[in-house]
Amino acid sequence: MNDNGSLLLVGAAIFFIVGALWMRIYFRFIEPALRCGLGRLLGVTIYLGEENIWQINDESVDSLNPRNVIIRPLQVVALLFAAMLPLVVTMVVLVVVTR
Repeated sequence: MNDNGSLLLVGAAIFFIVGALWMRIYFRFIEPALRCGLGRLLGVTIYLGEENIWQINDESVDSLNPRNVIIRPLQVVALLFAAMLPLVVTMVVLVVVTR
C-alpha cells in the first residue's frame, strides 16, 4: 500500500508540473501561432476578445458569420487538446515507471 501511495504522489506531482509548463507554453506560443495561421488561411485577423474568446476583425463575438462558425469550434478543440496533453503524458510516464 505504501508503494501505491508514493506512486500516486509522484503521478500528481508530474501532472501538475507538466500541466503548468505545457499550459504556459500553449498560451504564450502555440495559441498565438494558431490564431495567426488560421487568420492567414481565412484572410482575417483573429485576436482575443472578451473572456479570451477568439474574435474576427471588429465583428461581435456572437456573430453568425461563417468564419466565426469555423473558428469557435477550432478554439474549443485546440483548448481541449491542450488540456488533455498533460494527463496523457502523466499516464504514459506512470505506466513506464510501474513496469
